[in-house]
Amino acid sequence: MKVKGWQKQKIQEYTCQYCQLTWFTTKTGLTMHEKHCKENPNKIESQSKGKKLSQETREKLSISHKIAHKEGRGNSWKKRNSGPSYPEKWWMNIIANEFVDKDYRFDFSCSKYFLDFTWIHKMIVIEIDGSQHQLKERREKDQIKDDFLKSLGWKILRIPWNECSIDPQQWIQIAKSFVDDGEIVPFEKRYKSKKELYEEDMLRKHGKRKIEFEKGSSWNKKDKKQWQERWDLIKDYDRTKWGWITLAIKETGLSKRVIENTCNYFGINRQPNKSEKSKKQLEEERKLQKYGKVKLERGEANRISEKENQRLLELIESYDKTLKGWRKQASIETGLTESVIRHLCERNGIEWRTREWKSKK
Repeated sequence: MKVKGWQKQKIQEYTCQYCQLTWFTTKTGLTMHEKHCKENPNKIESQSKGKKLSQETREKLSISHKIAHKEGRGNSWKKRNSGPSYPEKWWMNIIANEFVDKDYRFDFSCSKYFLDFTWIHKMIVIEIDGSQHQLKERREKDQIKDDFLKSLGWKILRIPWNECSIDPQQWIQIAKSFVDDGEIVPFEKRYKSKKELYEEDMLRKHGKRKIEFEKGSSWNKKDKKQWQERWDLIKDYDRTKWGWITLAIKETGLSKRVIENTCNYFGINRQPNKSEKSKKQLEEERKLQKYGKVKLERGEANRISEKENQRLLELIESYDKTLKGWRKQASIETGLTESVIRHLCERNGIEWRTREWKSKK
């Protein structure tokens, strides 16, 4: 057995003097094992050993446990550790504000099952089912649970949350009438597949279950008037020139994607003609004309011509370079920055430092 350094003096191997059993311990006197060892002639007998509960005590415990299970206070099964889900909290708020009978129990335990919302005095249960209850295995378990509760006399209403989130007012009215009158919704009519829900959504939006899209477009015939209005905004632009989409975005406020889709809808080519020069080609021509080559080395684009150099020198020629602050004054009068004036002097071999700066140096 490996022990830490600070424990070496405390833990030691110990052997029972009656049964020769060995173990590691920190105690030095008679251990608890030796006191109750079977081989010890003077062993201590347990006070509760051999005692049995009387029949009267058993009946009292049985009655108390039955009452606790009936009221949902039984400890035979652990309750759900996680709190109520968002759909359950939503229904708690609806019951508190819109229901007449608010005397319900949340998370009530009946046998091995937990019930979401239970009206015990009416033997009514409302279960909120999420998307996991649409799985085949889960539906079979829910059916077994419903059959068990119905055999005990409970009435059950299951509310699928995906349908409730689409049409909440309808399900609120169904739940109200169920709590008041006890009407049961059939189990088979409560669940709908994702395909059925999608078809209902398409039927409500477009008037038909399946929308047939045209090639290169993502709209139906109902939007034709809307796309015609957008085409009227961009039809006057010259589409043979580069940058016409950027200009149209600034003037019309339409996005680039809407302009491209509008051109696709009417079968119009939105790209300029190949004969038109692109921005890259124009930039290459400008560099070739100015510098004599397209690919420039680092800093080559910042170089100035001899004419420009002579013009800038004439601007700063009249200033006395020996006076303090001459660059600042020249910058104010000529519009050139002080760094440009300094680089211009260094390039042409002109001393730009003042006498005071030289003396400090």
